[in-house]
Amino acid sequence: MIENFSWQYVWLFPAGIAIAIIAMSAGISGANFWTPVYLVVLGLDTRVSFWLAMFTMLFGFGAGTIGHYCQRTIMFPQAFRHALYAVVGVLSGVLIAGFFKENILVILFGFFVFLYGFYMIYKAKVDQSSSGLTICRTVALIGGVLQGMIATGLGKLLTPCFLRQTGVSPAQAAGTSVFIVLIADLFAVSFSLIYLNISYFLYNNIILIINIVIFVAPGVIVGGLLGPKISKAMSREGFKRYVGAMLVFVGVVILYRGMHGY
Repeated sequence: MIENFSWQYVWLFPAGIAIAIIAMSAGISGANFWTPVYLVVLGLDTRVSFWLAMFTMLFGFGAGTIGHYCQRTIMFPQAFRHALYAVVGVLSGVLIAGFFKENILVILFGFFVFLYGFYMIYKAKVDQSSSGLTICRTVALIGGVLQGMIATGLGKLLTPCFLRQTGVSPAQAAGTSVFIVLIADLFAVSFSLIYLNISYFLYNNIILIINIVIFVAPGVIVGGLLGPKISKAMSREGFKRYVGAMLVFVGVVILYRGMHGY
C-alpha cells in the first residue's frame, strides 16, 4: 500500500483545517465545501461526492463535538430530542434522492441558502422572541431531509433556530447543532452506503479514497478542535453576521454547482 501513496493530495490537509474551522465555528455542514472539492477539483461521481463529503464530516464533526464538549457548549437534552427528528429526516432524504435529478435540487436549495444568508446579515440584531422547541424540531426534520438528499442543510438551519431561543449563546447554538449533525450524519453515511451502492465504487477506487482520507481526516480533526474556540469568542450579533456571510458564500457555490450540471 505504501508504494501507492501520493503527495499530490497534500493540499487537502490545510484545506481540511480551514473548512472544518468554518464549519465548527458556524455550526454548519462542511459538506458545503467538500462536495464542490470532490465534484469539481477531483472529478468524482456525483453521488460518491455527496457520500464522501458526509463521510469526511464524521471526522470534523467528531472532533468538533469533542471541542464543544470541552467548552461545555452542547445542550444535550435538546440535542437528543432534536436528533431523533434529524435522523428520520436524513433517512427519508436518502430515499427521496433517488427520485430526483441532483442539479435541480441543488439549484433550488442554493437559492434558499443564498437568500437566507442575506436575511441573517440584515437581521443580525438579536431577536428576543423564542422560536420554540416545536419549530426547531420541524427544522431538524426538514434539515435532515436536505442533508440526506444533497449532503447539506441540517446544520445551517438548526443553528439560527437555536439562536432565536432566549438564553442560548452562539457557542451553544453551534455546539448543539454540531452534535446533532454528527448523529444524523452517521445514519446518512451508513444508509447511503447500502441504498446507493456506494461500496462498489469504493472497492474499485480504494487507493484513491485512501490517499484522499490520509490528508483530509487529520486536517478536519485539527480544524474541528479549533472551531469551537472561535465561536465561543464571538458576540451573538457578530456570530449571526458571520453565519450569514458563510451561507451567502455557500449559496453561490451550490448554485454554481447546480447550474453547471456538475
